[in-house]
Amino acid sequence: MNLFRSCFFIILFCSIHVANAQKVPIKFGKIDESEFVNSHEQFPDAEAIVLADFGTTEFVYANDKGWQYRFDRVVRIKILSKEGYDHANISIPFYEGSGGSKEKVAGLKGATYNLVDGKVEKEKLKNDAIFEEQLSENWYQQKFTFPNVKEGSIIEYEYSILSDYIYNLQSWSFQSTIPVKYSEYRLRIPEYFYYQQVYQGFEPLTIRETDSREETFTIKYTTLPQRGGAVEHREATLKSNSKIYRWAAENLPAIKREPYMTTASDYFTKIEFQLVSIRYPNEPAEVVMGSYEDKFTKSFLESDRFGKLLSRTGFAEEIIAGLTDSIPGEYDKMVQIYEHVKSKMEWNDQYRLFASSNLKSIYKDQKGSVADINLLLVAMLNEAGITAHPVVLSTRSNGKPHPVYPNMSKFNYVIAAAIIDNEYYLLDATQKGLPANTLPEKVLNGSGWLLSQNPHWINLNANTNFSSTNMVSMNISEEGSLQAVLQSRKGSLLSAKARAKYLQETGQKYLKENYGNMTDWQITSSEFDGDEDIYDSFTEKVEFVNEEVELADILYIDPFLFSSINENVFKNETRRFPVDLPAPIQEQYIFTFDIPEGYTVAELPQSQVFGLPNNDASLRFSASVLGSKINIASTVLIRKTFFSPEEYASLRKFYELVVAKYDEQIVLKKI
Repeated sequence: MNLFRSCFFIILFCSIHVANAQKVPIKFGKIDESEFVNSHEQFPDAEAIVLADFGTTEFVYANDKGWQYRFDRVVRIKILSKEGYDHANISIPFYEGSGGSKEKVAGLKGATYNLVDGKVEKEKLKNDAIFEEQLSENWYQQKFTFPNVKEGSIIEYEYSILSDYIYNLQSWSFQSTIPVKYSEYRLRIPEYFYYQQVYQGFEPLTIRETDSREETFTIKYTTLPQRGGAVEHREATLKSNSKIYRWAAENLPAIKREPYMTTASDYFTKIEFQLVSIRYPNEPAEVVMGSYEDKFTKSFLESDRFGKLLSRTGFAEEIIAGLTDSIPGEYDKMVQIYEHVKSKMEWNDQYRLFASSNLKSIYKDQKGSVADINLLLVAMLNEAGITAHPVVLSTRSNGKPHPVYPNMSKFNYVIAAAIIDNEYYLLDATQKGLPANTLPEKVLNGSGWLLSQNPHWINLNANTNFSSTNMVSMNISEEGSLQAVLQSRKGSLLSAKARAKYLQETGQKYLKENYGNMTDWQITSSEFDGDEDIYDSFTEKVEFVNEEVELADILYIDPFLFSSINENVFKNETRRFPVDLPAPIQEQYIFTFDIPEGYTVAELPQSQVFGLPNNDASLRFSASVLGSKINIASTVLIRKTFFSPEEYASLRKFYELVVAKYDEQIVLKKI
C-alpha cells in the first residue's frame, strides 16, 4: 500500500537523521573583539557593513500539515557611521496564503554589542520592541529596532521561519544596499522535489558546491478505518538521497540607488527557487510550476475572486445602459465607463491581486483595492460589449517578474486592458488624475501578463512617454532689465504629475517648488490651464524679470535656463546594472531672443545633430540669426527605455554632450 496515495493518514511524529554536517561560519553571540577594530579598507565609504549572513533551509514532515521547510538565519552587521543607524531597523517578511496558513517566525533574538574600555558589552533586544504589521494581501513583516546603537556598534539577530509553502522556497540574497563581507546559504532538498534555481546578479560566487547524502525520515501515522476495519497505528521509513547545496560570496559591494532603477533587489546577486515537480516513490511525477500559459493563467481565471467574478455583472446592466446608450462609438463608451468607475470608487491604497468580495458588494461599498476596482472595470466594459481583460503586473518598487518561470508572489497589481479595433487601451481606475490609456509611472515596469483564453505579455510602456514642449522668449527692456516668458505644454504623463502637484500645492507654492532656485529672477505673472480637465494638456505661462543685468560691452545670455536637462544624471563612470526608464523621453525647447539695439552677435552655439546607434537617443539642435532675432530649437529624444550595462557608457556620454551643448551661451558685443 502506497503511503502517499492509498490511505488517509494523520501524522503523529516525524524524525530525521542526516550525518556529516559542515562547520557553520557564524554562531549567534560569538563576538570577537577583533571585529570592532577591523577597518574594512575595501569599503572606505560604507555607512555600515554586513560582517556575516548565514542561512540554511531543510525539509521536515510535521503533524497533519505534510511537508514543510525550516529556514534559519543569523545576521551580523557593523554600524560604521551615524548615517548607518537606519540599518539597525530590521524587518523580516513572511507569507500568508489565501487558505489562511501563515508562515511562523520563531526563535527571534537579537543584541547590540559595543566595545567599552576594551570589553564587549551586550544589550539584548527586548520582546516589547518587536511588532508585526501587514504589508499587502499576503505579506506581513516583523519589525524591530536595536537598542543602544552607536558608531562602531555590532548588531546581530537570528530567527527561524517554518513554512508550508514548499512550492516557493526562501530566496537568498548575497548582496545588499550596504557592503557584505561574507554571505553563505545552504539548502538540503529531499529527492522527491525538483526545484528550478534562478540565479541573478553581477558578482561572482566564491563557493558553489553540490553534494548528495542519504537522509532518513521516520513517520508515525494513523489510518482511519475502512469498511468496518479498526484504526491502525503505523510507522514508515522514507529514505531520500537528498541534494545538498552550498553557495557563498565574499566582499560584495553595496547596490546603491541610481537614476532610472526599479528596485535595488532586481540587481542583487541572489538565488531563487521554485518547485517544478514532485515525484514520490513508485508514483508518476506531479507537475507543480507549469507555465504562464497553463497553470499560472488558470489559477487566476478559475478563481472565484478573479476570473469567475467577471461574468457576474447582472447588477450593472441598468447602470451601464444609462451610461452608454446614447454613445455610439466603442472608444467613447470605454472612456465613459472608465470615468464612471473612477468617480464612483475610492482606492483604499491596497495592492492586491484578487478581489475582496463579489463585484456587486464592491460597487455598493464604493471603496476597494487595486484588484477590486480594476476587475470591476473589466467586468463593466465586457458587459457594455467592449472586449476587456485583466492584466497582472509588478510595480517598479516591487521588482520584475521572471519572463519564463511564473511565480504569483512576484506580482502585486492589476490593471484593465480594453481592445478596440485591434488596439489595446490600458486603464487604471484607481488613479483619478489620469486620462484613459495613461498608466501611472509606478506600474511602467516593462511587461504585464494579460489573462484571457489567449494569455500573453503586453508592453506597459507602449502608450505613453515623458513629453514636453517649452517655448522661451527673452528680451532686454528699455529700462535695461532682462525679461523672459516661458510657455510650457506637457504630454499626458507629465500633465498628470504637474496637475496633481499644482492642485495639491496651490499656484504660489507650485511656482516656488519649480522655479525657486532661480535666485536672480523674479516672477511677475503666471497662468495655468488644464488643471481641471485631465484630458487637456497641462500648460503654464510664467513671466520673469532679472533686474541685475548690466548693459556692459559684452553680454552673456543663457538660452537653456528653463530646460530640465541641466546636469548629467548619470554621474558614475561605470554601472553594473541596466538603465530602466519608465517611458521614452521627449523634450522640445524653442528659444527666441530680441537682439537689443547697439549690440551684435559675437558668438552663437553651432547647429548640431548627434545620437546613439540605432537612433536609441538623439539631439537635434539648430541656432540661427534672422534680422534682429536669435532662434534656437532643440529636441532631445530617448526612444528606448532599457539600456544594458554595456550600453551605459554610450548613454552617459550622450547626456554629457547634451549638457555641454546646453551650457553654451550666446555672446553679444556692443557695436
